Amino acid sequence: MHGYNVVMHEDISPDLGRLYLLARMHGIQRSYWSIFGERISASPEVLLATLQALGAPLEGIGGVEAAIAAKRRGYWHRLCEPVHVSWDGHGGRIVPRIPESLLDHPLHCRVSNESGEARSWEVSPRDLPVQREVSLEGRRVSARFLSLPEDLTLGYHVLNLEIGGIVGESLLIAAPSRIELPEGLHGDAEWGVFLPLYALHSKRSLGIGDLTDLENLLRWVVELGGNTVGTLPLLPVYLDEPYRPSPYSSASRLFWNELYVDPTAAPEMDYSSEARLLLASDGARQDLAEINRSDCVPYREVAALRNRVLRALSDSFFSPTTRQGDRHGEYQRFLEEHPRVEEYAAFRATMDAEGGAWPAWPEHRQQGTLESGGIDLNVTRMYAYGQWQAHEQLGRVAATAEALGASLYLDLPIGVPYDSYDVWRQRELFVGASTGAPPDTFFIAGQDWGFPPLHPEALRQQGYRYLIDSLRHHLQFARRLRIDHIMGCSRLFWIPEAFDAREGVYVRYHAEEIFAILCLEAQRHGAMIVGEDLGTVPDRVRQAIGRHGMRRMYTLQTELTESYDCALPEPARQSLASLNTHDMPPFAAFLEAADIEDLLDLGHLDGDRAGHERFQRGARVQALIHFLRFHGWLQGESTDGASLVNACLSWLAASPASSVIVNLEDLWQETLPQNVPGTTTERRNWQRRARKSLEEIMIDPAVREQLMHIDEQRSRLRRRELEDGDTDV
Repeated sequence: MHGYNVVMHEDISPDLGRLYLLARMHGIQRSYWSIFGERISASPEVLLATLQALGAPLEGIGGVEAAIAAKRRGYWHRLCEPVHVSWDGHGGRIVPRIPESLLDHPLHCRVSNESGEARSWEVSPRDLPVQREVSLEGRRVSARFLSLPEDLTLGYHVLNLEIGGIVGESLLIAAPSRIELPEGLHGDAEWGVFLPLYALHSKRSLGIGDLTDLENLLRWVVELGGNTVGTLPLLPVYLDEPYRPSPYSSASRLFWNELYVDPTAAPEMDYSSEARLLLASDGARQDLAEINRSDCVPYREVAALRNRVLRALSDSFFSPTTRQGDRHGEYQRFLEEHPRVEEYAAFRATMDAEGGAWPAWPEHRQQGTLESGGIDLNVTRMYAYGQWQAHEQLGRVAATAEALGASLYLDLPIGVPYDSYDVWRQRELFVGASTGAPPDTFFIAGQDWGFPPLHPEALRQQGYRYLIDSLRHHLQFARRLRIDHIMGCSRLFWIPEAFDAREGVYVRYHAEEIFAILCLEAQRHGAMIVGEDLGTVPDRVRQAIGRHGMRRMYTLQTELTESYDCALPEPARQSLASLNTHDMPPFAAFLEAADIEDLLDLGHLDGDRAGHERFQRGARVQALIHFLRFHGWLQGESTDGASLVNACLSWLAASPASSVIVNLEDLWQETLPQNVPGTTTERRNWQRRARKSLEEIMIDPAVREQLMHIDEQRSRLRRRELEDGDTDV
């Protein structure tokens, strides 16, 4: 990882201008506008620390001038940029930088596609239009426009340039400028439901919702007319040391959480007498009964039971006496298609053997040497087998969805923690800092999420392979993918070590390149991209979301105003609308302002601020009631939680929003949140089971009635759009 030494308390005022220039050259914003309308400027110490984290060669303010020179030298000595975007396959122009001494040499160009097909040509540099010329260390260099082929097929191409022995390579991303969804998944007036998979539970699941439960929920929603089931990330988490159950603090963005595997659905259950006996044993039954008595998921106990069963299934599968030829061949094909699985399994087995995360391992293992000594091979095999089963069962859910004309809606987190597999394996991509958010109304001290940010230039030099692999991991099964904190495509809030969130700065990323990858991968997989754009979002990000055919998010709780005339702005057609998100209070708690009382209790709000928020919330709820009643969505005198939930969902369902997602817990007026942002051990986040089981949800007449009413509203909207001949969302 890229680290640094914090340099503070130097007299740097004479050189501030040069420091600001160096920061700008590295994509660091020296200031930003806060949610309170104030311009917040970064201190020189924070700028220095962030520059050092990015790898700028400086120890203190005295090295700024040399670092500027080094940055310029690196730019002008590089023949071409490592990445270039060609929208819709129209090559556009790249800008090679050619020393004056080589202008009479031919510039050799070669473009290769993913199939290995290539075309080559050469040009005279003097015939290329000049963009800019500089004198650098006694030699002149000119940047010139080179036109690329205008008929690139959509995909990833490699451009190789060579002149006078100098070589350069650039990844050409030929991406569709707008995502076009396949027929049947166009997203017109669709609806679906949301529930975290850990919160979903049924009579047949082993202490936690599993992928069979998810498939059964999907089938039921389709029966009612819906076509989408959304859940929180299904990525692996740490449940021993460290204990971190948050689905947004995953061990990797490249693998699945084997905790969600349904062991009873594994083919190996048919011939693993050990697994069957284990599940039928008095001990397992007692453990499961104890687990199910809790209103929260006791992850360690669930994992212990689940892993015992997976271990028995794995041992049976790998046993020479029971191995089945066809299944073994399928497993080998899985490993060939997912070559990192065995290393990841060894990584998790090493964690078990070492009793903790990799930063505390012996040095050689920290550096990537996972020799077999001290690691139980059967444990490694169990983790690999678990990944295989998760892959197979998610594939089954996706196949069911496709057959029913529906889709699975997954979530890609913004990052991974420092002790994750991803950081261990690709340390050069991550920076020794933390990602977070600046102070806002509810978090006056800002937020530090504890994720090391990706290095913008290291990511480019790698050809965005890590991002592409993370997207493909999800899109192989999901036809709806939410990009957590999509503002990160453009800029991220970095908090250097030894500073807090109030002192962070924004660092820019190459947004066009990242959006091009999103468009290309979504198009290839026939998927819709939903950008989580809640909060303070640069205009250019929302413009890009619209321009590229993605969906933005509309949440009623954040859009609600105090205006009696227009309490609720109408959702844009190109949006996914809901009452709330997993980071917000359930709607019943929102109406009662229970979240404000909780934040006051936590110390995130002081008394004066809490009073202001209560008053504002009350005014907004009254405006909402007036709005719903005036427009005919709220009938009679009742303004209880159930009436308001139903009225708001009916209004959303009749709105132009292309997608409406219903949090199932809102349908029975749940008041306890799944997550309270800004807390860890203070609240039991990411653990609470849904009050109703899957069986109870399916037969609840009020739940069914509300969902069927939503389907009626959505169907009416689709018919009206077809009659108007306007289905372009």
